[in-house]
Amino acid sequence: MTPSSPGRDLVTGRMTAVFLAGVTIAVVICYGQLARYFFAQDDFILLQKAACDPAGAVFGFFRDSPGQFRPLTKGLYFVLAHRLFGMNAFLYHTAALAIHIVNIILVYTVLRRWKAETPAALVGAALFGLSSGFFHVLAWVACIQQLVAMMFVLLTIKWGIDAMHVDAPPVWKSAVAYVVALLSFEEAAAIPFALLVSTALLREPVETRRAFQKLWLHWVVFGAYCLFMLLWKGLPGEGVYGVHFGANIVRNLATYAAWSLHYFTVLPGLAGAGEFTFQKMHGVAIALVAYHLIRGRWQHVLLGLMFFVVMALPAAVLDKHTYFLHTYIPSLGITYLVALAAGDVLTMRPFRSTDGLRGVLGVTLVVLTAAAFHYSRANEKTVAPWSDPFRSSFVIRRALISQTMFSSIGDQKSPDADGVVLVYSRTQFARGNKESWNNDNVINAVGGAAGIRLLYGRCDLEVRFTTLGEDLALSEPHGVDVFYYDDLGNCRIKGKRQ
Repeated sequence: MTPSSPGRDLVTGRMTAVFLAGVTIAVVICYGQLARYFFAQDDFILLQKAACDPAGAVFGFFRDSPGQFRPLTKGLYFVLAHRLFGMNAFLYHTAALAIHIVNIILVYTVLRRWKAETPAALVGAALFGLSSGFFHVLAWVACIQQLVAMMFVLLTIKWGIDAMHVDAPPVWKSAVAYVVALLSFEEAAAIPFALLVSTALLREPVETRRAFQKLWLHWVVFGAYCLFMLLWKGLPGEGVYGVHFGANIVRNLATYAAWSLHYFTVLPGLAGAGEFTFQKMHGVAIALVAYHLIRGRWQHVLLGLMFFVVMALPAAVLDKHTYFLHTYIPSLGITYLVALAAGDVLTMRPFRSTDGLRGVLGVTLVVLTAAAFHYSRANEKTVAPWSDPFRSSFVIRRALISQTMFSSIGDQKSPDADGVVLVYSRTQFARGNKESWNNDNVINAVGGAAGIRLLYGRCDLEVRFTTLGEDLALSEPHGVDVFYYDDLGNCRIKGKRQ
């Protein structure tokens, strides 16, 4: 258990509420501007499935085909959201930001359940909420899977730990939350292990054996999920989501551990990891672990690292898909260790009065907000040399392109067109980039044909992307809109072919 702290009892319920309200306001200030961006890439694919085949969008995940299993977040959510929000991207972004704010409060709650003192839990929640490492999670509508899954992971842990107490709420609430988390994202699979270890290591008022037995419903769900994924769905062996059991696991875990400490950073364009490289944040992580071990907190170190590993493992086995996005859930384990260290600072002698603690918490929040604001703007505006003059952030870059294409086509399209041909005709910003990269950038921005079908409101619309000099013919040559587009998505119509 965390050693007794003089500042432990100085943080009142009112002070906690004020601080968390301040974090909420800070998150809106720092990341609320992301709501003005349009959809990008996978968003259009998910929205088209929801609009054209809502049943398939949900139940298609239950087919015996290797790959992801996210019927709630990549299926049902978009079916319901499309009916409620239509193509209003602002509302999708607002919903994502609201869920993130709920997660901040739940992070505070779980850190307290993990025996972090109140000042430490507050700082941990602020670091999680304001981390620029989650910029793309908040900027990309398709990342609702991380947000929703995290919410139910936290509820599973909170209700699960509470159920270990005598006269506690029934454990089935935690089990239901676990099921919802599993329907949202694969990273949620190992939550029962996190619950069991937290109970054993932090000496909850129940024996470990009894805890294992009390979580029987979780283990049943875990077993059923594993059988379903391994024997029915199967694991993809190739492609971007190909699973590989080898050195990539250690490399990715080490990479994600360092990235979990990048609370304030300018993200690289794609953030994919190739060969392992030692980063300064690896040194910080090693020092952090060593510090807690010297303080005699081996149980806390084991809990934090165990949670990080089991939550990151489903992403770590992907050999070709290493992204900052995957740190949203497992980073809680690293943040827990950071929060404990921050709590030691906040309860030092100068801050042992209520006024002193209130003051240092206020200053901490202001500093974190200023840093988050700076880095969130940088992640919006930064242009990388390899993509000049395009934005380094692939989400922001493609959201701007898709919005331009939607706007220019929307003003010129024919309401009764039978098909659409889009011709890549102008390279304005090559600057060392191949034309194919610029063209792919535009096509991916609108999710290929999915975005164009949504724009026309036609699920059966025939769409073809091509380049100058290629055959423009479609299977239905009459009533076809032909557009010429450039690197930024600007389109001019050639005319409706009759």
